[in-house]
Amino acid sequence: SDPGLERMYLRLKSLQRFTEMYSCFERAAANGLFDHLLDSGRKTVRIASMGGGPGHELLAVKVFFSARYPDLEVELISTDCCAAWRPYVADL
Repeated sequence: SDPGLERMYLRLKSLQRFTEMYSCFERAAANGLFDHLLDSGRKTVRIASMGGGPGHELLAVKVFFSARYPDLEVELISTDCCAAWRPYVADL
């Protein structure tokens, strides 16, 4: 992929994608979707991003869980097949 297009995508979409995903997780938590994590005594949760691109969604998940559930370890997995995004995901 073209480095110039990657840069523009990152610049234009980073905040939007992060905000959308963080908001989704806030709504999910407000509706009790994650209550079972606390009730089960789990210490780790694993979240995969299918076709995750540069990792905006994974960053939102990481920030959300560290703020809302600080004692829960979060394992993040990106399955994007585009090798160009790999360095961005690794930096997260």
